[in-house]
Amino acid sequence: MVRGAVFFDVDGTLVPRTSSGQHLANLLGRAEVVRHAEAGYAAGTLSNAEVSVLDACGWATRTPADVRGFLESLPLVDGIAETVSWCRRHGLAPVLATLAWEPVGTYLCDRFGFDQACGPRSRPRLSRRNRPPSCTATPRQLAERHGIDTERPRPVCC
Repeated sequence: MVRGAVFFDVDGTLVPRTSSGQHLANLLGRAEVVRHAEAGYAAGTLSNAEVSVLDACGWATRTPADVRGFLESLPLVDGIAETVSWCRRHGLAPVLATLAWEPVGTYLCDRFGFDQACGPRSRPRLSRRNRPPSCTATPRQLAERHGIDTERPRPVCC
């Protein structure tokens, strides 16, 4: 029985010193484009949706298998598998709550056994109608799916 959920951030937490997006941009030959886009976002001259489109353009010619291969070299903190196992032993669903692209979340779920990942979908064929990134499931939806009572949350000490 699942009695709660633990949400893990990817960039800056599980992936130290860089972001998964910057790591992939380096390997995709798009590091400078992504750096400029992120600087524009930080300066307020580009929206999150605009940055996402510029970032996603680098994925247009890549297959999911290509990207998964790049993720094998993603720098990660130690102890992820042990932490996920601890969560499961204590009735907690380990979930990735991230703005990292979907392939990053899928890779980490497959590798370490997280229940699911919330993150933007990559869209190799871009159009003006693409929506900005959004999470695929909210924490409340996750709680409902696992039968977790959200009316009376209980603190869990780790």
